[in-house]
Amino acid sequence: ISTFAAPQCIPDFDLTITEVTCPSITGLSVTAGLNDATISWNADGNSAWQILLDTAGFDPSGLTPIDLVDSTYTAAGLDVTTAYDAYVRVDCGEGNFGEWMMVSFSTVEEGDNCEAPIVVDFSAGLPYEDLNQSNCGSDLFDETCLGSYDNGDDIVYRLDVNETTTIRITLDPKGTTYAGMAVYDDCPDVGNCLVTATNSSASTPFYAEDTLDAGTYYLMISTFAAPQCIPDFDLTITEVACPSISGLAATAGLDNATISWNGDGNSAWQILLDTAGFDPSGLTPIDLADSTYSATGLAATTAYDAYVRVDCGEGTFGEWMMVSFS
Repeated sequence: ISTFAAPQCIPDFDLTITEVTCPSITGLSVTAGLNDATISWNADGNSAWQILLDTAGFDPSGLTPIDLVDSTYTAAGLDVTTAYDAYVRVDCGEGNFGEWMMVSFSTVEEGDNCEAPIVVDFSAGLPYEDLNQSNCGSDLFDETCLGSYDNGDDIVYRLDVNETTTIRITLDPKGTTYAGMAVYDDCPDVGNCLVTATNSSASTPFYAEDTLDAGTYYLMISTFAAPQCIPDFDLTITEVACPSISGLAATAGLDNATISWNGDGNSAWQILLDTAGFDPSGLTPIDLADSTYSATGLAATTAYDAYVRVDCGEGTFGEWMMVSFS
């Protein structure tokens, strides 16, 4: 028995050593869902336990516990967003029990985590809309590929994709800045980002596009630590017949420029290029079969805009994406 350098010593203490005939539970933890919860603990060589569970603050004395032969217990039929206490003890037989150990938890709201996500069933058809939604209240995921954009509160959607689909996810944060969203191949705390989108200091709608094969994915919406959450947003998921350009960039020279973008599995594109501010509507684009375009004969020290889109054939095109350069 010792202490830190300060206070240096314990001037007066009592020490008691007793024999324990039945050990206490170790490793007691809970994973809560929407209206269920899984309580688990370490077996530690034991084979029987007892549990009591009720709303937070209940008195366990005099109640009849549930006998268990497994170190995991799943409670169903719980109320949503409600606080509960669970007491667990070892049953060593012949009326000999360990001490009651308690763990507290709360069931979650739909969208709080991957056990209770908001489900988007693609087989029911797109578009999908979730309007006037909020992600304020739950902050479980702070270390995902969204970086600083996952430091605020979160809301989680599960995307059940029945066939390969190219989608556009549009988020309107309705005035909230520094919002972000990402699609993951698993729950955000362990999954890899497939696509991300953030709005930085802007507060207008922004979107992400991706092609998803049949399977299960997760979409998380979060923010910077400030503003902490999005009190009101609209989410829309639509099917895209032809994807948009990604990775659009321009490298300018004295009287020329190279515009490039990601191929993303496409094989045909169209481009429009003119001095900055020109109206692309009604103009005839240049057809391309390469994801790089070299423009020559440009005027020195002049600002230009270039519009590029995917040509998916049969009159189907992606949206025009613009890059400006001088």
